[in-house]
Amino acid sequence: MRTTQLITSLFALTLAAPALGACDAAPIPSPTPGEATTLRPGGFGCSWCTLTGNSPIVNSASLADINLAGVNSSGVKISGIQSVDNIFYTLAVDPDTEGFMGVNLNDVDDTLTGFDVLQAKILLQMNGGGIVYLEITDIDVVESWANSGSPVTVYRASYTNQGQQQSLCPHGNPENQWFTVIADELYDPTTHAITPSTTSLTIACVGQAAAKLKMLDYHPRGNYGSSLEQRETTLRMITADYCGTGQSFTAQGVRVAWSNEAGTVEPPFNEDILEAKWGRDGALCLDYPREVSLDTVLDVCELPSCDGNPEFEGAEWRTMLPID
Repeated sequence: MRTTQLITSLFALTLAAPALGACDAAPIPSPTPGEATTLRPGGFGCSWCTLTGNSPIVNSASLADINLAGVNSSGVKISGIQSVDNIFYTLAVDPDTEGFMGVNLNDVDDTLTGFDVLQAKILLQMNGGGIVYLEITDIDVVESWANSGSPVTVYRASYTNQGQQQSLCPHGNPENQWFTVIADELYDPTTHAITPSTTSLTIACVGQAAAKLKMLDYHPRGNYGSSLEQRETTLRMITADYCGTGQSFTAQGVRVAWSNEAGTVEPPFNEDILEAKWGRDGALCLDYPREVSLDTVLDVCELPSCDGNPEFEGAEWRTMLPID
């Protein structure tokens, strides 16, 4: 079996908030296939800041979703994954790590998993013809932001476009070019609605709401066991979608401390001012928006005040703001 066990010394995620707007993580070393890796503080983005404009793109086509059984929303089809020694596999998801896996349909004992995926190439059949080879250039495992969450497998990948190497996650900072994989669901970046799909994968780059949802252990295969309603609530909380319409009222680098009623997620700094309490349709109540004025939000939708009451009272999430 071509299987290398993911052996990783997990780091203690540094959650102390840096200066406002500083969302860059410390460098993470690239692993050697089959060897243990010591991960450094910094992890997969930061647990409190917003990062925009980082959706996965290949030759101007979105790869935010992968359809394992057909074409994705941009007409891109996955033709398989080719190992570093040129063995061709069918692309699948590892049920243990929720990471990429190659399956040999002619030999059930021959799989490509863990760090063996490093330097493998996912073959993308583009809309209109042509094959693009998306190479997995880095793999790591990072600690969940939830105290009960499983470690999260993350990747970096690149492809060649007109002789130039391009990162799948187009952010200029290499530490924001990491992405993770979420099985069984698709996420609408405009409405924040979730569509279950057993044949699809979501690709979520550092800073994207779906990536944060997974890091908070609210993905479909997370230990928390969240429901669809709880996940949609989480997306609206992350994106400051107070009105539940898909409109985001936040900006890059804005600090906010989130905690859930179950106590599996704790804020990285003091909770000083109550922002909002959250349900599936957005904010259940709102006191102090994290970025815009209260009047700006109330001009779009009517929301009651929380009156500074920090009790959850049935809300899935509570968000609070620090005093600078």
